[in-house]
Amino acid sequence: MAWHGALTPEALWRGRGDSMARVWVIVVAYLVGAVVCVCAWRHESLASRGSVGESNIWLCAAGVLLLLALDRKLDFLAWVVANGRKMARNNGWYWSHRRLIQKTGTVVMVMAGLGLIVVFGICLRGVAFRHRVAFCASVYLASLIILRAISLHEVDRLLYRTRKFLLGLPLNLVIEPLGILVLALAAIAGCCT
Repeated sequence: MAWHGALTPEALWRGRGDSMARVWVIVVAYLVGAVVCVCAWRHESLASRGSVGESNIWLCAAGVLLLLALDRKLDFLAWVVANGRKMARNNGWYWSHRRLIQKTGTVVMVMAGLGLIVVFGICLRGVAFRHRVAFCASVYLASLIILRAISLHEVDRLLYRTRKFLLGLPLNLVIEPLGILVLALAAIAGCCT
């Protein structure tokens, strides 16, 4: 989507083409999710359940959520993409290689995200289910944000076109909060057990 000038005061109030209210709802959801993850970490650390490494997954998840909240408001990835485009144009290969780079980046991101989930899913077999869910949800959210930043028009159409079956909302405004919700519910399970 269009870059709104990352790290400027204006960027604090606008997000990638979404209405201000929608952006703030997502940012608040990320922040609430991060707080819930920190609470789960504290609860599990104090209860001494699992190894120290297992409870630390909540701190990692909170860190991912905080970074994603910042990106959602400051559009940092859009800034990186805009500068990459500028560099490509200046070097004369933007138009000749753009689609290939975008498609390759999309395939690499999907494969890397799935690969991380599979590999760590195998490695985390003995770990509590809530920790595996937290890891998968974190990878899902990070991959979604990076895929969105790649800005392949087909992906943008899929994510941002409004859908009647979603009450007129774009798909992105359903699947992003869903990832946050799954992570927060896993963290709540960590607080309640």
